[in-house]
Amino acid sequence: MAGRTTPIFASAIPGYACFGFLRSASGPRRDPAQGSFLRYGLPVHGLIARDAPAKQERKRFAYDKVNILRQGDMSVGPYLLLNGRKTKTFLFGFIDDCSRIVPFAQFTVSVKFDALKNVFKEALIRRGIPKIVYVDNGKIYRADTFHIACAGLGIVLTHTKPYDAASKGKIERFFGTVKTRFFPLLKPSISRISLIYSC
Repeated sequence: MAGRTTPIFASAIPGYACFGFLRSASGPRRDPAQGSFLRYGLPVHGLIARDAPAKQERKRFAYDKVNILRQGDMSVGPYLLLNGRKTKTFLFGFIDDCSRIVPFAQFTVSVKFDALKNVFKEALIRRGIPKIVYVDNGKIYRADTFHIACAGLGIVLTHTKPYDAASKGKIERFFGTVKTRFFPLLKPSISRISLIYSC
């Protein structure tokens, strides 16, 4: 069989030859696309199973008093057509862990710290100061100003683990309800503003 080249994955991937996957007795053929395909192509085609992350066991939990813990987050909202330009909106909000009351949530056209500051301030004015605020690892939530403000108010600011949205399940559920129940009610045109739904 010396010198014979044998295509691999021939039955599994139609058009495999475009990747230059030929294997000979003398060793693998070098092709720049080979490394990329082995890393990304094989898992996509189900030929190599990706390591599934260990599923973390989660139990229901809620504080028994209000204003102990508030979860906060940001979600992408509908697109607005402002002055002929498509503008993305963002929904910032906080939710009480015990009562599920949303002290304040607001759509903004910015994801900068000022948008978070306004929503956080309104939530404090309307429903008081919580003992703990639980947010993700986004840049604005890591801002020094936010940390200093929380420390000055006696609030413990805690962050989720990276890529662990389920740990903030209550606020994520609120955002899901907004998307499924509120977004469909938006009219295509409201006082010169056309709404293009992002969902």
